Amino acid sequence: MLLDYSFGETVLYGSETDDLWCAGCPFGKLHSPAPFDPEQLVLLQYRPGELRSAPAETLLIREDEPESQVLVLVTGWAARSKLMPDGREIILQLHLPGDLIGYTPALIGEPPHFSLYALTPITYQLLDRKRVAAVFDTAPALARQLMLRLAHRQRIVEYWLMNLARRRVDQRLAWVLLVLFTHLRRLGLVKDGAFRFPLSQQQVADVVGAHVIHVNRVLGQFRQHGLVRMQNRQLHIDNLDGLRQAACACGTVASRD
Repeated sequence: MLLDYSFGETVLYGSETDDLWCAGCPFGKLHSPAPFDPEQLVLLQYRPGELRSAPAETLLIREDEPESQVLVLVTGWAARSKLMPDGREIILQLHLPGDLIGYTPALIGEPPHFSLYALTPITYQLLDRKRVAAVFDTAPALARQLMLRLAHRQRIVEYWLMNLARRRVDQRLAWVLLVLFTHLRRLGLVKDGAFRFPLSQQQVADVVGAHVIHVNRVLGQFRQHGLVRMQNRQLHIDNLDGLRQAACACGTVASRD
């Protein structure tokens, strides 16, 4: 299922926060960043009709590349990754439609510390890297929005670390699946409780910081307990309340009014 993409405000420029967490859960405090003004993005050479496409596994941003791209992901999934000295790859962040990617290296004038590659076939829009770098001088209001996004991303990283630190693998995995579900639901990419799930089990293991055998075991437990199941590269959430309880950091679940 692909979006009829004209870069509508509900996708690129902000979204409402889902009330899926109980009031006391720290994960419930993650809010969407402030919306962009479409007219401001035009200053970065944003033209909604000029889309590029790339197949899965395409490398879009290369680590340490001086003139790396800045782009808006329109359709599909991408992953921000880091290659370790021993050759292992760590997935730092998953990117979904509407994400603005690669602006941090442009803002600070340094090569990216990460690589970005397409997990699925994607379409995307390139922004002008030099205009992004000069945004503090040319468009202070937009620069402020970008800095707010950086602050929001930093908060997500902190909560991501909170999820990884001293939580069981089943809790980590449930949290990641619920976060993906809420984001994709806002984008209109969830149908009947199911969404496309292109990650391999090894990639899932990289995301949650666990061995692939352990992740396979947890996914099997989720399936046995009727929480989620995988079918034809689709993830079906069969028991949302159960998944919420498994993901919540304080062990309780919000009431569904």
